[in-house]
Amino acid sequence: MSKKMKKLVIGGMLIALNIVLPYVFHFVPGGGKLFLPMHFGVLIAGLLLGPVYGIAIGITAPFLGMVTTGMPQMPMTVFMTFELAAYGACSGGFSLLFRKTGLSEIWNIYLSLVLSMVAGRLVYAGILLVSGFVTSGTAPAVITVFTSFLAGLPGVAVQLLLIPVIVLSIQKAVRMEQPAETPVRY
Repeated sequence: MSKKMKKLVIGGMLIALNIVLPYVFHFVPGGGKLFLPMHFGVLIAGLLLGPVYGIAIGITAPFLGMVTTGMPQMPMTVFMTFELAAYGACSGGFSLLFRKTGLSEIWNIYLSLVLSMVAGRLVYAGILLVSGFVTSGTAPAVITVFTSFLAGLPGVAVQLLLIPVIVLSIQKAVRMEQPAETPVRY
């Protein structure tokens, strides 16, 4: 299978993960805000597939989720689209940057994750600020962003524990050599 085909297959699976995982977590009251399930697939996409796929999945997943499951609802879909695109761009971009510095793979993943999470939250705060000015002429309270950040800390902890394991496992599985085919004799 070609490298591009592998990326498309993994990307499709991550989009599906971003639709199914939030649906599952919404059975838990407040589970979406607590565990941030849509962030998983996008962060993994950026780390594994690079910034272009990360952005594409970050933009696509919220809208497909809204159309198929009704989550996230508008206007949250728009806010999340910007936030998730930032996660995909940053996790992929930082990962590429750190690979060029010779940083070990595990440190690359952790640093990329942490910096991406900060950047994504800053984009989210910026979008809230802009939307507040556009819709009501006043900025939303800073406490809105802060409480959103605090509510998502369990999700951030779970992401920091699981995403490196998932990324390293997928990398290992994809790199596995296929057994050489024996020639067919007639």
